[in-house]
Amino acid sequence: LYVIWPVALGQALKVGKLDFVACGLALAGATGVIAHLWLDDYVNVGWSGLMLGCAALPLAIRFLIALRSARGPAEVRIHIALALMNLVLTIALGILAAFHKRDPSLIRVNDIDLALGHLHLGLLGFVGLMILGAGYRLIPMFLPAHPVSGPRVWATAVLLDTGALGLAASHIWHKPLAKLFAGIAALGLLLFLLNVLRMLRSPVPAPAKAIRPDIGRLHTLQALIYLALALPLGLWLVWSPEWPLEWVMVYGVIILLGFPAQLVIGIAMRLFPMFAWKESWHSSGFKQLPTSPHEMPARPLQWLVLATWTPGVPILAYGLAASSHGWISIGAGLLALGGIAAAVNSVLVLRHAFVHQGNGVPS
Repeated sequence: LYVIWPVALGQALKVGKLDFVACGLALAGATGVIAHLWLDDYVNVGWSGLMLGCAALPLAIRFLIALRSARGPAEVRIHIALALMNLVLTIALGILAAFHKRDPSLIRVNDIDLALGHLHLGLLGFVGLMILGAGYRLIPMFLPAHPVSGPRVWATAVLLDTGALGLAASHIWHKPLAKLFAGIAALGLLLFLLNVLRMLRSPVPAPAKAIRPDIGRLHTLQALIYLALALPLGLWLVWSPEWPLEWVMVYGVIILLGFPAQLVIGIAMRLFPMFAWKESWHSSGFKQLPTSPHEMPARPLQWLVLATWTPGVPILAYGLAASSHGWISIGAGLLALGGIAAAVNSVLVLRHAFVHQGNGVPS
């Protein structure tokens, strides 16, 4: 959000003490959740989740207030607003699920159903809406293409939020309704894909200095293809009387790594250079022209990310579906290598945002 906000919504975010406190709480809380899940210690998972909530709630309120004066279209801002509210609800539901694991008398519901409600609310209600909202602003910038607006964009927010909240509630209280709300959420995501296709059909000239091929764009297109594959597979699983474990594994890899994770990697390859350029230009008092955003990334690292991530996702999906430790190791190893390369490239790019004024030497 700190990176997306000034680029996509045209509004500067002043960083204060609250932001650093929230960052510390988020890091500690996330680390605690992961560590105590590993240790099967659900009470401390709940307390760690509470730390995440203490980080998320004040920031969500702050961002919601800032959205009122942001320059982005209202239909884009509503996606982000709903995502922020769902983030708080997701954390609250996760805390409840953790404490319920230790004390089932808290609420009369199965542990798995409560966890599935938490998962779908977070994946669709927070991650999905945030990606759609930011995507409507960033994807046209990076293709480049004319953006879409109007009822088509409003509809994706309404459909996906309704589907996410309904799926979470139906898993907890009335499972047969999950099929209905899964269909509503899928309809919202399908409409988003159709809106992206509409952008692809209305391109605008790319910047003269843009380097081709655009590797970030290739990641983004792959992510959208995985989303298109995930929709029918997810609906088939919801309607299946039993969930075949091998297809659940495939769906999990696609919906977590193939779509959102790869989309983040692709968008970051274009977003971070733009952010670094704006920050460097501002920090110099608008006196020293920064390095071109097209020249900041390390192209060999970008190619390495593409070369590892493209085969890594399907190989990991196959390995998990086939219970093959060898293929799992290869797929996970490729993704790990690609993730490290993407992180190093991001650091190299973001160093340009902290250039000392006057001498041009990165801090």
